[in-house]
Amino acid sequence: MRELTVLSVRLVRQHLTLYLGCLATIVATAALTSAEAGLVHGFSDITRVHVAGFSTEEVATQLPGIRSILTLLAGLAIAISGVLMITAIRQVIASRQEELAMMRLTGASRGLLARMIASESFILGLLAGLPGALISTALTYPLFRGMQAVGFFGRTMTIDFRFPVGSMFAVTGLIATVAATAGCVATRISIRGDLLASIAPMARRMSWWQIAWRFVLILTGVVSLVVLDPQGMGTNIILILPILAVVPLLAAAPLAMPIGAWVVGRIVGLFAPGPGKLAARRAAKDRMRYARLVTPAIISCGILGGFLVANAPDEQMRTQALTAQVAADTVITTNLDDATPIAKALGHKTRQQSRLASRYRVAGGTRRMWHFTDAPAFAKLTNLHITAGDMSRVTGTNIASGIGNSVGDRIAVVDNTGHPVTLTVVAVFTDEVYEGLIFDWGQISALGPKNTTATIFTKGLSTGEVRSVLQSEDISGTVFDKTGFVQYMSDLRRANTYRSNVGLFATVYLMCLIGVIQTTISNGLSRRKEFQVLRSLGVSRLGILATVGVEAAILQVVTGILVFSVILALGFRFASNNGTSAWAAVSAALPTTAGAFCLIAVLTVVAQLIGSQVSLRYSSN
Repeated sequence: MRELTVLSVRLVRQHLTLYLGCLATIVATAALTSAEAGLVHGFSDITRVHVAGFSTEEVATQLPGIRSILTLLAGLAIAISGVLMITAIRQVIASRQEELAMMRLTGASRGLLARMIASESFILGLLAGLPGALISTALTYPLFRGMQAVGFFGRTMTIDFRFPVGSMFAVTGLIATVAATAGCVATRISIRGDLLASIAPMARRMSWWQIAWRFVLILTGVVSLVVLDPQGMGTNIILILPILAVVPLLAAAPLAMPIGAWVVGRIVGLFAPGPGKLAARRAAKDRMRYARLVTPAIISCGILGGFLVANAPDEQMRTQALTAQVAADTVITTNLDDATPIAKALGHKTRQQSRLASRYRVAGGTRRMWHFTDAPAFAKLTNLHITAGDMSRVTGTNIASGIGNSVGDRIAVVDNTGHPVTLTVVAVFTDEVYEGLIFDWGQISALGPKNTTATIFTKGLSTGEVRSVLQSEDISGTVFDKTGFVQYMSDLRRANTYRSNVGLFATVYLMCLIGVIQTTISNGLSRRKEFQVLRSLGVSRLGILATVGVEAAILQVVTGILVFSVILALGFRFASNNGTSAWAAVSAALPTTAGAFCLIAVLTVVAQLIGSQVSLRYSSN
């Protein structure tokens, strides 16, 4: 073991330039994962978490869920880094094929070489992981503030962060172990068969076994997508569904590569036959290496599009429900302090009006939405379905409940000063939009939110009349008709979806962007000998770069086909489950996904050309 470690250290020093891509991935993973571990550590002690307007008991009920999501995201980042490291280490092995083949000729077994590469990878994981974890100490608070900025955490939340020494070393050891595992797996995949296949990995095709298990994985993914019921899944579990849908795409990438190569080769061959045919044949023959290059793009765009398309049917249902429920002619949104003056000013023209301000609070140990309204008018203006009790009795500490309560139930809560208050349920309703508890507006000072937006529903007044009243009273507010208000709420939910997407998967996207740059540049740098052969055959530098550009186009075509397929599949699955339009869900997800796809495409082309240009310079020397 000692001799193997010494040999691994020497080989790491010798091949350090080849491992630069792995080092970048390890440092980034360690920094981001340790920062998330720092957040988990901060949320582990209730005495260090403070939220204005919430009691310690209310905050404590939310911490387990937050910790579980952050832990899931940190684990996801490490898992993705493992996939990226396998790709990077396989490229390193491809550059060391002759060296490793010579070792096999001298009697080294595949197991010994796998242990050697795993030892090298473990050393890299320690050397790069520890500095990355140290960097994370400066990233934890900015990460928290960034997640606050996108709405993942409340803006009034504060945390007393401390230096998590144990978490830092735990993450470093975990990343080093993942790196060693990735090295072992990459070695066993890359070095198998005869020595000719080890020296020239393009000489072998995919075996029937490789094709068969990929088809099995694809079929399993399709069956799971059909069988799993999104409505029966928990909130956190349903987030994993887009991630699970990406896994079959990674298995399908090598199978789809020849198709993309044929399409792009035919198109480019019409005006540039040389680069088109050369790139198409190489991509079709070396499908496994090209499939590894599209892995980061498939993961990032697939998760992004899958998350958006999975959320779209729910947005459609809520929009339809809001359109059917709102009976008001005009709706005003304003700040909380101006809600009562506006209501008084409009009261001279109509009696059919209700104010609304909402906040999340804990009631009976469960986090629920609290709505402060003029309850009887609100019930009429939003067509609430009252199943028991009387909304006119919602005054003082009497409330209406939308979930899991009966008339006469008592619910213990605390007010804004921390004093206990007992609420009595006097009405029960069912509603798809305004779920939770309904309070009388008079309780807003004791139990309600501060510095928030209020909504005022009115009937019998036009938007012009309302604007005239606001102008005469010199009060600011945004006035909508019913259609405009429904569209405003839809746009607001969509913006919240984007912020949640960024808060949940920003680490994944960043890891994938790093992976795109790392894999494409490393791929270009590993092709020096190939470029030397092409140059000796008379192919110009411009011709080689054109061929590389066509290869990049092939990669984007395959990525686009696979990502669009998963968006389409998830769109139909969620839409069929909710009875909404699948095409509307797909069209809602496409613009953002297409933007991310174009960004990754540009990065891929630029990185591939940079790596190829450097390799051409070395091959010329």
